[in-house]
Amino acid sequence: MCHTFAAACKEWPHQPIQSEIVHVLLQREEEPIAYNRFASRFKPRQGILITPPLSVGWLMTTLLARGIGIPEAAEIVVVSSHPDAIRVHPTPAHYPFPLDAFVKTIVNTAVHFFETGTLSSIRKVLHMKMIPASPV
Repeated sequence: MCHTFAAACKEWPHQPIQSEIVHVLLQREEEPIAYNRFASRFKPRQGILITPPLSVGWLMTTLLARGIGIPEAAEIVVVSSHPDAIRVHPTPAHYPFPLDAFVKTIVNTAVHFFETGTLSSIRKVLHMKMIPASPV
């Protein structure tokens, strides 16, 4: 995912694109430290992509506590999220995980296995649709 993001930024037609990938350790005590470090060097009019299992609520709380307005200064987009993971205000734009399509694919694979006794490989692209941010 990081490689694809970096490549997309490099190939974007409107250059220069400044991008940075911030890795956050998946330990409860490390996540707020990383968000505080990020917020301390934040520059206005910046876009932020965040992916699960990181907490969008924790990130937004950290930014807002430092006076960084959302969406005025920070535009947040959550990728591959579950709707319950983004119960925050303002609601950021997000690409929900395609749960229905995922479940359908797994069920069809299981049915195929039970009917034939063979396990087929799953090579299905599950498309995500963006849901725009809520108005402030």
